[in-house]
Amino acid sequence: MLGLRQCEGINIKEWQTRYGLHLQNQQLNFVQELCDDGRAFWEGQHLCLTPKGMLLADRITVQLMP
Repeated sequence: MLGLRQCEGINIKEWQTRYGLHLQNQQLNFVQELCDDGRAFWEGQHLCLTPKGMLLADRITVQLMP
């Protein structure tokens, strides 16, 4: 999850495989809200934060944890 603090973000598929976790509907809705608000975007299978999202990286990480 600390990869969110990096420009390349986190590869969701790799994260799911590595930790055996899958984003639940609530988390997927949260990611969609982040994208809609300009705080995150998808680059292929990588979830990346925008500069606006980087300011809230800790809060976003907590919301994405199962």
